This record gives sequence, C-alpha cells and structure tokens, in this order.
Amino acid sequence: MIIAIASLQSTYAVVVTDTVSTGPQYANQVWYSLPNDEQGSSLKDNWDLAFEISGYTSAIFANTQKGILVYQSPYPVSQWAMVDTLGIEGATPLSNAETNWEEGALNTNPDNDLDLGWGDYDMNTHSVTGDSVYIIKLASGAWKKFKMNSLASSVYSFTWSDLDGQNEQTGTVTKSGFTGKNFGYFSLENNTSVDREPVSADWDITFTKYMTVILAPEPTPYGVTGVVLNKGVSAIKASGVNVTTVDYTNHTFQSEINTIGWEWKTFAGTWTVEDSLAFFVKRTNGDIWKVIFTGFGGSSTGNYIFSKELVYEASTGINDIDGVSALTVYPNPAHNQVSVVYNYDKADSKNAGLTIYDMSGRLVMQENFSMVNGFNQHIVDVSQLNGGIYMVSIPGTSKTQKLIIQ
Repeated sequence: MIIAIASLQSTYAVVVTDTVSTGPQYANQVWYSLPNDEQGSSLKDNWDLAFEISGYTSAIFANTQKGILVYQSPYPVSQWAMVDTLGIEGATPLSNAETNWEEGALNTNPDNDLDLGWGDYDMNTHSVTGDSVYIIKLASGAWKKFKMNSLASSVYSFTWSDLDGQNEQTGTVTKSGFTGKNFGYFSLENNTSVDREPVSADWDITFTKYMTVILAPEPTPYGVTGVVLNKGVSAIKASGVNVTTVDYTNHTFQSEINTIGWEWKTFAGTWTVEDSLAFFVKRTNGDIWKVIFTGFGGSSTGNYIFSKELVYEASTGINDIDGVSALTVYPNPAHNQVSVVYNYDKADSKNAGLTIYDMSGRLVMQENFSMVNGFNQHIVDVSQLNGGIYMVSIPGTSKTQKLIIQ
C-alpha cells in the first residue's frame, strides 16, 4: 500500500535535486530537459561554425569560447584573391549575441533589412548570396580567409583557404541533415559537419561555456560557464528573495537566452552560490519550473548542482499550491458522493484540482475548482466508480487520502 501511494503522488511540490556534469575543464556541453533530465552531451570544442537550421534569420555562430577569432575583412567577395591580414592587428573580433540565437558573429554589420551580415536575401528566389569575406584565426593558430557562397534550397555553401589561397576547400551544411534541431555544426579544421545537439523539442536549457564582456576595468571578452535557454523558453531571475517562498507571479518572464547565465556563482578561492536567488523557467509548452542552484564544482568537475520543482502545469492551469492542510474525505467508505474538505491558509485564491486514481495507478476522475482562504468543501460524485480502493489527491500539494467505494 505504501508503495502504491508513493507512486500516485503528484509531480507537483516534489523538489528534486540533480547534478549536471560538463566534465573537468568544462569539456562538454550538456542539453537538459527539466521533466526528463539530460538529453545529450557533446564536446564543446568539436566545431568551429554553427548554422541556423530552424528559424528565419540564417544565423551563423562562431565557437569563440574555443579561442576562434573572426574579423570582418575590408575586401568584397570579388577581391577574394587579394585578402590579407592588413589592418587586422588591433581590430575588435566579431562576437555572437549573448541574448538571442538570431545574431551570430557572422550576422554583424548588416547594411539594410535584407542584409544578413554575411549575405543578402533575395525576396524573389528566397535564397541568400554571400557578400562578405572574413578572416578567421582558428584555435590551432592557423589563419584562414572565409566566405559564404550562398544559402539556397536549404543548403549553406561556403569556402575557406589559407590567406595566400592555398588549400582552398568548399563545405556545405544541409538543413535536412539536422531536422528539428536549432543548428548544424561544421569543423573547418576537419572539413566535416558535426551533428552534436538533440532536437530542439527535447530540451529546455543547456550547460555550456560562452563568451561575455566583462565591463570593468575596461570592456573585455571573457569565457564564462553558465546556463543558456533554448529557443522559445523564457525565465525569471528573482534576486534577493526567500527562495523557499518566492512566487513567480510577482515577476516578469524574460526571453533573453542568458537570463540564467553565469552570475549566480562567484569565485574567491572557492566557488560560492548566491543563496537568495531563484529562477523560474517557462518551457515551450507553458509549464513552469522553479530552479535553485546550490553548488558548483568549478573546473575540477564541471558539476552544476541544483534543485528543480514543477510549480505550474499549463495543460491543467493548476499552480503549485502551498498552504493546504487538513485534507479529509468523508463519508469513507462512500457510495454515491463524497465531500473533500481542506484548509487553505493563503489570502489569494488559486486554481486547483482534484484527482482520483485507482490502485493500478490509472486516473479515473479529475475535476478543477477554485480554492479560497479558509476551509473549503468540494462535493464529488463517485457513483460511477466501481467498488474498491482509490487515492484522492490535490495536485500541487503533498496531500493524499485513501477512499473506499462500496
């Protein structure tokens, strides 16, 4: 009986502690689903350029955290043969946007609304023709010149070579090879595409290293380890709060992908996690999870330690409910109807629900209602239930009662 009751507990109000490891020296990137845990892991340095697969901005990101430097060349594509590094020394490398997935390093410096940075969009053919030449210093230290040829028929085509034109190679990334994913990846060093991330629908956040700009004492690009949101996922950063009682309804969700980011931890000889900081993450299906970081292992382990809790389920419209006590079901045993009585000690009303499961774990009845301050009574017609033992619970609480139908 105890095992059966435990198996019927709602996922609400269940706080789960989890650890995600990116490995020593933060070697890996990990993609994570809040309800389903880790969905994939890949070496963070096994790619050089990332090409947007799902979306309309044709974003191209550079793996700058790996040490790659990307510069805009002053030469047009027509002067490909003349490209050199003249004027590059002292120039500022191009960077990926920290706040969204639509602006990669190669999408900078557009001239007009139809300019994607690396090329121009044709409204008639719906293709993009490359118009820019870039100088790239690979993580190995090798200098290359690079140009996008086109994005046509869902195929990215690009060319790169040594600065003197030697070892010229052409690569492609085909969108159909990465269906359902945000990006397709390519290694210039190995001249190969890399399939490294799970489909976008399977994950909510990713644990990774990326570049930010540290403002003091002067603006400086700096590699940080943190958490980034998936496309379509939003989050709240609630600072200076009691992490146990904080409510997401008093805050506004933000769409910036670095809303969680890296600043929830600090280093002063050892890593310290801010203890008055909570995050709420809204998944693409509308479910909301509360996430609180409790530990960070640093470069020795790459471990992120945190708790997670489902606090709102969009399919039912039911919030996590704190403050419910004294749940009673009577008469018990029952025949035709029962009264579910409970005390709710909060001032605000809540949407609530009631579920009844049989002992095989099958949901046999579900009703929604409004919960107000004080003692509440909800009448349930159970005349259609067969005789037997059932479990009555209010999702969003840990309250469960056994019901016998005769």
